[in-house]
Amino acid sequence: MSFDLTIKQEQQDIWDENSRKRADVFLYVYIPIILTFGVFNVLSNNWVVGTLELLEVITASTLLLVKKKISANMLSQLCVAHISILTIAFVFFPAVSNTAYLWAFGLPFFISYLLSFKATLYWNLTFLIITLIIGVVLFVQGQVLYWPWSLAPYLILQFIVMAIFAVYFSKYVERYILSLKQAQLRSRQDAKSLEESETRYKTLLQSSMNAVGVHQQGRWVYANPACVK
Repeated sequence: MSFDLTIKQEQQDIWDENSRKRADVFLYVYIPIILTFGVFNVLSNNWVVGTLELLEVITASTLLLVKKKISANMLSQLCVAHISILTIAFVFFPAVSNTAYLWAFGLPFFISYLLSFKATLYWNLTFLIITLIIGVVLFVQGQVLYWPWSLAPYLILQFIVMAIFAVYFSKYVERYILSLKQAQLRSRQDAKSLEESETRYKTLLQSSMNAVGVHQQGRWVYANPACVK
């Protein structure tokens, strides 16, 4: 029982460490890229996306400063929230590129990079539902987007395909890494058990009242205190 608890705790520690490393990489890449595009969008009069990008630069920078004070899971979730919110804006508002909505197809893979299998599924479903609700409301109101509404079914289908692939990809990676870590942890546990066994055996020999010695090739290589006497 204690062995299983140790394995689970060490697995959790490993996942936390890996999550923090992935979040660090994401933030260090995300902040300068979004800052650059934010400036370009503001200068190009794409105020909605540009303002949102500059706000996300501020919040992402703050997240980078306080990352050690929050849990690894919360850090990853907040990173995903940043890119998900920005991608929703890309779908409905013009940016520097007239094909900014295509970023939505890469979102599932960003999520799978930052989160585990189940969380990847939940975030992809949440993004799809929120985007569909906003899209339906705008369509009913007769709003005109910078891309034709006729593309919507194809975009939805492609996002679902990408999301399914990303979810199963993250599931495969999660299982593969977990199996490697389990083998590593069990190897370390076996080595520790062997060391403890050797220590107990040596202590037993050292405290034994019976003489115990090892004689090899004409030399005494070991003798406990009783044997020395």
